[in-house]
Amino acid sequence: IAWLGVSVVQKIDKMTDEGIGMLERSGAVSDMLSQIVILNRSEFRAAADLKESVIQESLKTIEERIIVTNQSVTFLEKNTPAGTRESELLKAVLDQWRKYEAELPNTIQALKEVSVLPPEALEAKRSSMLKEANTSRGIALLLEQEMSEYKRYLTSEVTQQGQIAGEMVSSTTRNLWLAA
Repeated sequence: IAWLGVSVVQKIDKMTDEGIGMLERSGAVSDMLSQIVILNRSEFRAAADLKESVIQESLKTIEERIIVTNQSVTFLEKNTPAGTRESELLKAVLDQWRKYEAELPNTIQALKEVSVLPPEALEAKRSSMLKEANTSRGIALLLEQEMSEYKRYLTSEVTQQGQIAGEMVSSTTRNLWLAA
């Protein structure tokens, strides 16, 4: 009887550790998603309002958010189990992140070029800046979709593990009562 109880507790402990890991990874995906929204809004804000102060603030925000996003990427790469459905979903997220990240230097360069233009030349540049921001937005939307799918998967897995653990506790408790 004691073996049964200990065995179930060990299984639940392992499931709890796995669930905690999934929740931590889900948090990293949520952080990453927030950073993508901030990045893209910064691009649009600078494209819509070509004032020097707005451009400089947007450049700073973009550079900071890239760093923070890459910290989440590193965490996810390090902590996602290989050879799983989760690792496949992460790969799709990272592929889209790399596409978006590769597009950001175009935005940064365009903002730096605009920041040195005389005020009378800014309006003519606005449409190309908005076009660049829209290109980034298209990639960002695909990235957000991949992250949402990944997050849904993690949520589903944690929920399922919680249900299984609950069933294990109920079943074991019932069996222990019967054995006693």
